Amino acid sequence: MELYPFNKISQIPLYPEGLGIPQKFVDITEGMDLIDIANLFVMDRIRGVNISKYRGIITYSFNGKLQFSYNEKYIIDSLEFRFPYNTFEENKLTYKNINIFGENIMEMMIFFTENGMEIKKYDYGFYVLPLGISYFSNDFEEGKDSTVNALTIFLNKSTFL
Repeated sequence: MELYPFNKISQIPLYPEGLGIPQKFVDITEGMDLIDIANLFVMDRIRGVNISKYRGIITYSFNGKLQFSYNEKYIIDSLEFRFPYNTFEENKLTYKNINIFGENIMEMMIFFTENGMEIKKYDYGFYVLPLGISYFSNDFEEGKDSTVNALTIFLNKSTFL
């Protein structure tokens, strides 16, 4: 899978490994809506969100390992990979040929900082501003090694941060 910031994620497998059917790949792009994505993926669950900061729909695929968030107009806002994300044989998401699926949140933070990318920390992780992504850890504490629990890709600039 390849990330094109605020534009698309390409080559997302449609089926879990081991089903005995030929794998197909799709792109998720900014501007796709709930119907576009539900036409591609089998949704495990769907729920509405109506809080002061956000109103929309969230759907889940692959037993909750892949989460799609949509705004109140049903347009995709973000796609979240929940770890361990071993739904597919090849477990990577790349940006310019660099795998951004990382298991250690501090290692990922250091990597992006050393490569000149602006980050913004929050209570449970950090954002990589130029890429429109967010790393989340249940036990995040700055300076401490902790496991990445989720990586969120924002496709809608207006809802990022």
